[in-house]
Amino acid sequence: MQTKNRVIMGRRRFFHFWFLTVAIAFGFGLSSLSSLYALGPGTTGAQFLKIGPGARAVAMGEAFVAIADEPAALYWNPAGIVQIKTRQVSFMHNFWFQGVNYEHLAYVQELPGPGNEKFGFSLIFLHSGDMVRTLEDASGNYAGTGNNFSASDLCLSFSYAWDMGYNHSLGVNLKFINSSIDDVAGNALAVDMGYLFRATPWLSVGINAQNGVVSMPIRFYRGKTPVSASHSLPINGKIGLAYKLMQNRFIIALDFNFPVENRVNYHIGAEYRLTDSLFLRAGYKTDFAQDNVLSGLSIGAGYTFKGYTLDYAFVPYGDLGFTHRISVLVKF
Repeated sequence: MQTKNRVIMGRRRFFHFWFLTVAIAFGFGLSSLSSLYALGPGTTGAQFLKIGPGARAVAMGEAFVAIADEPAALYWNPAGIVQIKTRQVSFMHNFWFQGVNYEHLAYVQELPGPGNEKFGFSLIFLHSGDMVRTLEDASGNYAGTGNNFSASDLCLSFSYAWDMGYNHSLGVNLKFINSSIDDVAGNALAVDMGYLFRATPWLSVGINAQNGVVSMPIRFYRGKTPVSASHSLPINGKIGLAYKLMQNRFIIALDFNFPVENRVNYHIGAEYRLTDSLFLRAGYKTDFAQDNVLSGLSIGAGYTFKGYTLDYAFVPYGDLGFTHRISVLVKF
């Protein structure tokens, strides 16, 4: 039995080695291409995929690719879920702008077998509620209002991660995406690939290709009739570092992002464990800090009791207003 397990583990490591090679090559290739061939802000479809889930990660300025140690890691770096030792589920509610709400649900568990392999799934749902339809006449002039309509976006992801040994891990997400407004809808498919290297007990390195390994453009239809051109998904390459200080009481993290539709930007974040149960967090993002410096700032806190964790994040967006994110995590 032991010999059989060794053979299985050997094959897996050989197989994982090639995936790791591809992941690293893709990550750095995407980094170079994004800076050379940026499409321009707002030119991709399914923009809701850029909204980060998890109040903890958001409070830390979204510098989370090298931390990735909770169910929200399925978004930030699926390779990180190998660090999760129990079954965990998390839910986040985001009070977005103009009555729009964003929900995120994630679940992670260990798979049976000799290796450290994890499975997870997540659901993102953004919904507007009812909106009043504005009418116009044949000349394009305002003609009153009509019945209500709504808009929503959904992303369902299935994730798999495995520990390759020597503190290397790799993870993938398979994502099914749907966007709809009134009677118009579009669908797309994407695959993420993430890598995590825990170099020392204090230092870790993470890479994630979001929507970059497979990225099927989204196109909108009314019934079977196309009503839009095809739009690329918001591909982004993330490379980051995380470092623990003061006997793991203090964590600092730095992420570099390479979006294909915008300039290269960086996120920096920190978390301080004030007591065994209370955490304070802050972060800063350069991609939103343009006209208003405060637009890149984020702060938050977390409280842990037994197997439960409650996290909160406050993020200002300049003239758009403030957003509040609340997350609940349960270990069982």
